[in-house]
Parts: sequence; structure tokens; C-alpha cells
Amino acid sequence: IATVIGFAVAPLVAVLLLGVQQGSNPVTAAGAVPIVYLYTLLAEIVFALPMFLILKRFALVRWWSAIVGGILASIVVWSLFNWQNPSGLKDFVNMLLSGGGAGLSFWLVWRFGESEKVPESN
Repeated sequence: IATVIGFAVAPLVAVLLLGVQQGSNPVTAAGAVPIVYLYTLLAEIVFALPMFLILKRFALVRWWSAIVGGILASIVVWSLFNWQNPSGLKDFVNMLLSGGGAGLSFWLVWRFGESEKVPESN
């Protein structure tokens, strides 16, 4: 269940980090959060979930791999939306930071859930 919660929390963290980095008016930005959250959740399902499953299969889910995975996913998303008209270095760095923050927040939730598991008795 921690994995599902982690995947639900991570896009919210990414959206909030992007809002803070952009210096948006909190009242104005609050209206956009649900819409941007849904797009971010979709991108997470398409890009981050397969990365997580591969890393989990090989027991490589670590804090740093979650951050790298978030950054890689944000690079793909940024490239998809900016390939015709790049938005600049500042926006690219903001995407990287929000992707890394989302990856770290996922890992924190996931790791806490993993540590709470009770060992199965045979």
C-alpha cells in the first residue's frame, strides 16, 4: 500500500515544487494544482512506474535511484512538451528539481512502508 501512496504523493510534491520555484501566487496556483497534478500523475504512471518495477526487480530501489528516476522522467516530460520551443534553462532546471523531489518523496513513503511490513511466518 505504501507504493500506491508514494505514487499518489510524488506528483503532488512535483507540482508544489514547480509552483514554489515559479514564484506563483498561491491563490492563483491553487486552482491549477488539480489539473497539473493529473498530468503529472499520468506522466508518472507512464515513465516512473516502469522504472520502479525494473529497479525493484533487481533490488536497486534506493534514495539516489529514486531521485535519478525522477530526474530522468522529468527530462522526458520536459522534452515532450518543449521540443519545438524550448522554454529555457531555468525552466529545465526547475523540472529537474521537481522530478528529483518527487522521486525522493516517493522513496521516503515507499521506504517507510517497507520498513513497517511484518515478516511472514511459514
